[in-house]
Amino acid sequence: MGLSFTVRFWPCISYKTKDQFHIEMNSQNYEHSTKKIVLVQTATNVNMILNFGRNLTELIKQSDIEYHVIYSKNQNKSNESVIAGELENLNATLHTVPLKQELSLKSLFGLFSSFLRIFLLLRKIKPDVLHTRGTLMGIIGRAAAFFARVDRVFHHQDDFYHREDTLSPARKRIFKTLEKLLAKTTTKLLFVSETIKEEAIEIGIPEHKCINVGHDLHPIFIQHLSSEVRRSDLINKYMGSNSEKFIVGTLSRIEEFKGIDTIVAVAKKVQQQQADIKFFVRGTGSKFEKYQRIIQEEALSDTIFLTKDYLPTEEIPPLFKSFDVFFLPTRREGFGMVFAEAMSMGIPVVCPKIYPVVEVVPNDMGCLIEAEDVEGYTNAILSLYHDEQKRSMLASKAREYAIDRWGGKKSAQLVLDTLIH
Repeated sequence: MGLSFTVRFWPCISYKTKDQFHIEMNSQNYEHSTKKIVLVQTATNVNMILNFGRNLTELIKQSDIEYHVIYSKNQNKSNESVIAGELENLNATLHTVPLKQELSLKSLFGLFSSFLRIFLLLRKIKPDVLHTRGTLMGIIGRAAAFFARVDRVFHHQDDFYHREDTLSPARKRIFKTLEKLLAKTTTKLLFVSETIKEEAIEIGIPEHKCINVGHDLHPIFIQHLSSEVRRSDLINKYMGSNSEKFIVGTLSRIEEFKGIDTIVAVAKKVQQQQADIKFFVRGTGSKFEKYQRIIQEEALSDTIFLTKDYLPTEEIPPLFKSFDVFFLPTRREGFGMVFAEAMSMGIPVVCPKIYPVVEVVPNDMGCLIEAEDVEGYTNAILSLYHDEQKRSMLASKAREYAIDRWGGKKSAQLVLDTLIH
């Protein structure tokens, strides 16, 4: 069944001054007029706006744009007050939906409720531009925008849901088809890596709709470039006297595709050869309790320290600087920003040789190991432990590279220019 489209009038936008955008009405029935651009931004997880999208929100705040944010009240409940404070600082009109980060039959009612809420909000706000982030919000938000007749719809494609290895072939085909249909209603798709952009073109999304906008480091990392190197309070809290040991750190969602099982396997091998190496893993996710139990069952409680404690954004760079090595044997990434963050803080990384991670970590900027090679990961960590000069060389080169490539707001500026021009 094909999609039908209604052709509607859309004004041509041109940049006139720093703080003002003129809408030139291309019709003899309209006189030239001036009004603010109305931008609605929404994401499956509000962290995509507050963290990964922080540079973009800062640019929006500096522009004469009427800014609205639609976010889920069911996300980040454990740190609700902190999230609320950060959202207030966006200088945006805030709207909530009941969306849960779940795609299943039992979540259908919640998904429909969110779709209806977003549809009604869009009809009320009448935005010039809708910008969605996250796979689930990209589906719900773009569908609502189509029925609400929003002219300019942009989706930030951090990853594709059909890349999830646990999905059956039939479900993968369904989500590929859905993405192609949604692309027809989307003005442009904004990709964070060339890998995901190529995946889009491969499944049949028109190339002219695809833009690789890349990523920026959160500004908090730039602010901490010269900060003191010390063990963070979180490390001291959970590791006690072990905080003085050699620390292999991980910041990640606790999910199977992130390779948490591989971290456990590597830690077990390392423990047998060098007891002074400790692993610190911070993250949340559906598999947290599972791996908490596995660590105890494998007698690794004195080797792997796992926590899901919330950290405010300003505490993330000091946590990275607490690590001697950053290690994440992920099986799938949309970009791999966590590697760029570690590199910018002068921490050598051990990572899988997979796309798009290799777009972030060049061969001479870290230890790239064949995916699933537990022995290779183990040897890389032991090598870095024994060779301080190698660690220092890697850290220095990678830090300079990361700051040069992802420092500033190049990606955010490209996104904003694409959204409003």
